[in-house]
Amino acid sequence: MKILFLYSELAGYILSGFRTYLEEYGGEIHLVRWPVNAEAPFQFPEIEGLTVYERREMSANDLTDLAERLNPDLIYVTGWMDKAYLKVAQRMRKRGVRVICGLDNHWRGDLRQRMACLFSPFLLKNKFSHIWVPGLFQFEFARRLGFSRENVLTGMYSADTADFWRAFLKFRSQKSESYPCTLLYVGRLVEVKGVGDLLEVFRSANEETGGRWKLKIVGTGPLKGQFQEGNGISFHDFVQPEQLPELAGGAGAFILPSHFEPWGVVLHEFAAAGLPLLASEACGAATAFLRPGYNGMKFQAGNKASLRKALLQLMQSNADQLLSMGERSHELSRQITTQSWAATLHQMAKGED
Repeated sequence: MKILFLYSELAGYILSGFRTYLEEYGGEIHLVRWPVNAEAPFQFPEIEGLTVYERREMSANDLTDLAERLNPDLIYVTGWMDKAYLKVAQRMRKRGVRVICGLDNHWRGDLRQRMACLFSPFLLKNKFSHIWVPGLFQFEFARRLGFSRENVLTGMYSADTADFWRAFLKFRSQKSESYPCTLLYVGRLVEVKGVGDLLEVFRSANEETGGRWKLKIVGTGPLKGQFQEGNGISFHDFVQPEQLPELAGGAGAFILPSHFEPWGVVLHEFAAAGLPLLASEACGAATAFLRPGYNGMKFQAGNKASLRKALLQLMQSNADQLLSMGERSHELSRQITTQSWAATLHQMAKGED
């Protein structure tokens, strides 16, 4: 099979999916990508069977010529923000090629989304045979856009589950002997991620519970340098994907305090590594990998009082409770895997529903 991906900014987890697909099914994957985000400077290894093209070096005609020359069995397009990608989608769809649209936006019901639903027959349905969503929040949007249930695929994002499962097993006994009271945040340092709220609330909550917890912030972004270390808080530079599983080994819980987060693969990653999770209700992946009171705590996005309550619940939990939450996170992480992601892709490439 030959698959063409017309993609946006690349992330490590999508490469894990490509690798799994090529190992399981063979064939070719051709990837057109946007430039790497400076706030997430991933370095990507070469993968046999994967050919990469730079979007900034290709015109709309170049993209169309590439698609026609490849004549792929399947095309995947990241949303509908790139007009040149849409041109390719429409032309190849007319030739009978299956074209999948990726969608990770929550349904909010605002004017822009309602207009998209109104004009979907002319803007989307004539270009895409299927739409692929990560989870619950996006499924509603896909249905409102007019895609039938059988043409809405789920599980669009998967963490590199195998590496994080290995980390879970590696550090399991060590954590049972001495549980690490380190709360971890990994992500961009931008306002929408809620990092400022976290830093403010963590200090007071930690003081109230005896100061035994530490907060480790890992990442880069425009807010880097605006926050102070101390009182158990430390900052660390951006790490590459292959370093994340080991990072989970020294952590006792993971938090994602975003004010808005379409999905958040990082929740899947640290669930797989067996960490208790704390996340705002604005995080799409929390619908799949977080059960409040079972494997972590959920709080209202941008609400410091709600965040403080969740932090206090974490800090007042004993080691046995934290270990149990971590085990449950690991179990929940198995709902979506790189294998299930690759199987969906292969099914679509073969023309099966």
